[in-house]
Amino acid sequence: MQGNAHMCLLDGLADYAGGEIVYRSDDPGNQEQDSNADPEAPCELRVRVSETDGLTLSVPDAAQEGCRWFCGARATLDGAVFPWRTTPGARMPKVP
Repeated sequence: MQGNAHMCLLDGLADYAGGEIVYRSDDPGNQEQDSNADPEAPCELRVRVSETDGLTLSVPDAAQEGCRWFCGARATLDGAVFPWRTTPGARMPKVP
């Protein structure tokens, strides 16, 4: 959730490539699920997984417009960071 309770909602299939999880709204497996997606401006979301930083989301410049379909007016997927929660005794997930 971001400023003024605006948020993004995206679900579907993703691939693991080049050390990142990559979601594309124009992937055939996502066409039916993503009824809000604009076929002329597909969304591409990349999730980088880091043992130290957690999860970092990025959207390539060419996909910015297509990813807006999945977000409220003041929310964005690009640049969101989800650090690992540190709990005493917790083990960090193994990163490929």
